[in-house]
Amino acid sequence: MKRLRTGNKVNCSNQGSALITAIIFTTVLSVVAITYLDLSNAAMRDSNRAYYNMAAFNLAESGLEHGVQALRQNVNGNLSWKDWVC
Repeated sequence: MKRLRTGNKVNCSNQGSALITAIIFTTVLSVVAITYLDLSNAAMRDSNRAYYNMAAFNLAESGLEHGVQALRQNVNGNLSWKDWVC
């Protein structure tokens, strides 16, 4: 690297500033990226939780409706459950 001489002294004041700037920029960019990934991971977990919650609710509701239909088909008082399960 070329050093500037002013008289008998070497001027090295700007020599490491580019490296420090690059390190600071990389650090800030890394913190932003990690924060974004953490937030997107949390959103994915919440989305999966809501999806499986709704799937479980629909399955339970379907089972209840199936049971109510089986009870309504019982007109003779005979609780025959042979055709209840598909």
